Amino acid sequence: MMQAKIIAKFICYALFFGFFLTSGQLSAQALEPGNLFEAVGIKVDVSAEDPVKAKQKGMLVGQRDGFRAVLEKLVPAGHHSALPDLSGKDVDPYVETFSVLSEKSSDTRYVASLSYQFSPSDVRLLLKNNRLPYTESRGKPILVAPVLNSAGKVVLFEDDNAWLAAWQDREGDDGQLVPMFLPLGDLPDMTLLSGPEAMGGDAGKIAEMASRYGTERILVAVAKAPQTELPSKIRIDAILYEENQRVQYSIEISGDGAVEIATLFQLGAAALVERINEDWKGVVAQSFDGGDVLRVMVQTTGPADWAFVRSQLAAEPRLSSSRTLTISRTGAEMELEFSGDVESLKLALRQRDLLLSEDETGAWQLVADPTR
Repeated sequence: MMQAKIIAKFICYALFFGFFLTSGQLSAQALEPGNLFEAVGIKVDVSAEDPVKAKQKGMLVGQRDGFRAVLEKLVPAGHHSALPDLSGKDVDPYVETFSVLSEKSSDTRYVASLSYQFSPSDVRLLLKNNRLPYTESRGKPILVAPVLNSAGKVVLFEDDNAWLAAWQDREGDDGQLVPMFLPLGDLPDMTLLSGPEAMGGDAGKIAEMASRYGTERILVAVAKAPQTELPSKIRIDAILYEENQRVQYSIEISGDGAVEIATLFQLGAAALVERINEDWKGVVAQSFDGGDVLRVMVQTTGPADWAFVRSQLAAEPRLSSSRTLTISRTGAEMELEFSGDVESLKLALRQRDLLLSEDETGAWQLVADPTR
């Protein structure tokens, strides 16, 4: 019996430390960005004369709504009214693939959840032809700590955090420009950061949590809900901690009368995600009134550093081309052809751990961030 207890205790410790050591790998998987040109979980509910026509109608409605969702994802909200108003049939040439996540039908009705993948090159061409600003540049990932303040309790990783559950339902659902992910909520997380510490702005604890997940950005989102099962509104106060600044967000979500708290939390999470993505688009969205060629000196520490710089430049949508003019053991001279202005290019490259700066002589320097 004693031996069995010792073995059980050893297995418990092994599982704990093994899980702790692999948690970084698990968080890295969560950082895999979704597809910007994919619309997932588009809901349709249509009626027609018979089931075949109802399904055909549903597919057209789904691809119309899915296409609109992708355009709105890429284009700043201030320009949504100028987006082309295409019918389902108009969208046909842009569809690469689609899938049915779920469906139900009757004699005259079709209800489904659908996903569509649209052609990136055709979507870009449509936006450029309509001279609409857009971006494919992604912001650095944000770790989200959803704190619930309700009934005199402040909770984060506890089981009764319905605000955290709303974020868990969202995770991985929509390939946004600014990727967001949740902590594991394991024992090391619970030890590292509590709800009161997060809500109180404990900078040291918050920085440690961000460091554990290898990100520079952490969003502490506090939802305050009244003590009732069917509230009419909730308030969300959030702070985005990043490098040398803090960005505050305040959102109030109201229902149409009394609604379930889970519904308000889902709406609140969606609204906060939208606000953060709109802020990002407002800074980096490409305008087709600008653009230029920039000559830069790339300073590198060796072949691996040079390979990193080249791979990141090749992946940046804002750059239409990057051409190497000369190369040496310590770096290279390059020409970068880009759209938009230099400031937004600098910010986009910063998200890829590339630092673009102008020296006192007016020459441009590009280096890989040594702290990446």
